[in-house]
Amino acid sequence: GVMEQNAGDWWTGIVTASQAFGDLRSDVGAICVTGQMQDLILLDGNGMPTGPVILYSDTRAKAEAADIIGKVGADR
Repeated sequence: GVMEQNAGDWWTGIVTASQAFGDLRSDVGAICVTGQMQDLILLDGNGMPTGPVILYSDTRAKAEAADIIGKVGADR
């Protein structure tokens, strides 16, 4: 159930994609970059990731989630 990605890979992808603008860069006024769903990115005091990004599809806490649902119900 481990689903992780490296935030550094995301940055590399942004840089690589923006370089594809080539000579058009002077015509680009802004670039919007969005993320995917509810990923957990833990940051240190300098705003740098402390480890891999934990993706929303990670299921390591499946047993804990079932325990909580058993105690408080699925509606809560």
